[in-house]
Amino acid sequence: LGGNNFLHLLMSSSSSSFFIPNFEIGEALCRLLYRELPLENTTNKRMYEVFLSFRGEDTPASFVSHLHTSLRNAGIIVFKDDESLRRGDEISESLLRAIEQSECSVVVFSRNYAESGRCMKELEKIMECHRTTGLVVVPVFYDVNPWEVRHQTGEFGKGFEKLEKRILTECALRAWYRQFGIISAEELGKLWRLGIKEADEVRMRETLREAASIAGHVVPNFRNERKTIKNIVENVTHLLDKTELLIAQWE
Repeated sequence: LGGNNFLHLLMSSSSSSFFIPNFEIGEALCRLLYRELPLENTTNKRMYEVFLSFRGEDTPASFVSHLHTSLRNAGIIVFKDDESLRRGDEISESLLRAIEQSECSVVVFSRNYAESGRCMKELEKIMECHRTTGLVVVPVFYDVNPWEVRHQTGEFGKGFEKLEKRILTECALRAWYRQFGIISAEELGKLWRLGIKEADEVRMRETLREAASIAGHVVPNFRNERKTIKNIVENVTHLLDKTELLIAQWE
């Protein structure tokens, strides 16, 4: 019986087998049982169990493909973006909704992950949901040190600097075009920081620090990927089980 039906049966039954001498005690018992039983209403259930965030051109296709397949073979519903539909740094509304409708996100940090404005927008949305809706985040550091991601240093930091320069260039171009309609390379150098929102850079750095501070999996490119993927899948499965238990306890 579902929670509602069980509660109704106990409170309305005239059968001697369900006789409860004290109505208040009976009501308290019913509420306790109702809380412990699974709810029939599944309208709040999220569409995906895992959202997979990665930079395809920077991560071996075999690793992401095997990770995706292994998660699905474990019975996990995974959202993996179609790389062929990606266009520059833009991120679609459907992708943002997919993040919101996921219970967990596996973020595969690679050397040039932060060079992609699109990946950074994904990560900002993922961490926003982590803070506001309890989205579980599992970082995977593929051929990159967590320290480099946390502090934007080394090869990872170089990729982030490229994104910063691209943003600054775009902001300068927009500002110059709005003012004069034309721009030269010389003037662009003078206006390098014109129009840049310092808060954007600070926010992106803080997002990386926050995400890279979560316990995750370090994957050197020479390690046995099969064993690592197995560990990731086991970790995700365990976290999803804990998430479902927590939801059941509080709903």
